[in-house]
Amino acid sequence: MATTIINDEGNEEVVFTQAEIEAQIAEKEAALKAEFEKQLAEKDAHVKEKLDQFQQAKKSVDIEKEEINSKVAEAMRMAEEAKTTVAQARESELNAKKEAIIVSLTGNDPVLRNKIEDEYSILSLPASTPEEINARVTKAASMAGINSNNFNHNLSFSGNFAPNVQASRSEQQAAEYDAWKKDLGLQA
Repeated sequence: MATTIINDEGNEEVVFTQAEIEAQIAEKEAALKAEFEKQLAEKDAHVKEKLDQFQQAKKSVDIEKEEINSKVAEAMRMAEEAKTTVAQARESELNAKKEAIIVSLTGNDPVLRNKIEDEYSILSLPASTPEEINARVTKAASMAGINSNNFNHNLSFSGNFAPNVQASRSEQQAAEYDAWKKDLGLQA
């Protein structure tokens, strides 16, 4: 227990034994240690909570990145499809123009058509615009011995070609024969 003594100056002073001092120090150390551990546990909980929040945010960012990447990939795929579709449409348009020019030169004559097609495939002229196709078909017709100057390309006001509606002599004869058979009741 604590003992009260009077010091050299005449004041009362409380003194403790060595065991009591060590007990007080141990008690204070235990209190400080408990406080420190409590603060450490709170800090650990806080750090763990922040780490969890960070990991969740990182996961959501990763998910967003994946979604963005998939959307970008989808957009690129759609753009590529659109390019392909446009290229196919352009190719189809140029083929239709070629067909119209050939039909305007040959009518429905398969022999003349084959001659022009054969010569067209041999030529190494460009065919990326309607004008280039017209020049190439005209050159192919010339090489096939067909004078394209005698044919009317039947340009309409919109700049498109109309097919040649002049029937060949054999087609006219066949049509007249069919009409004669119909008049006689030989054909339904």
